[in-house]
Amino acid sequence: MPSTMESHNKTVISGKIEGDKKFDAVYLTDPFADDTLAVIPVKNNIFHYVITRKIPLDNYTININNVGNGKLAFGNNDSLYLDIK
Repeated sequence: MPSTMESHNKTVISGKIEGDKKFDAVYLTDPFADDTLAVIPVKNNIFHYVITRKIPLDNYTININNVGNGKLAFGNNDSLYLDIK
């Protein structure tokens, strides 16, 4: 069962990356236009970012220092916590 949180007025992406390798940034892109929506700084393999612009409900791509990537489905005022292994 997915975790649920109370509604809020921010779009938040946060999480941690497990492993010994050091990561500098997580890139959030629109896969259709290949447009970078956010470059999220990573410190000690932990990241937290608030997207201030409106984000339509859609599928997005997350890329971690060109080492790995994945798809995310989210929209405005969603809050995501990613535990990347």
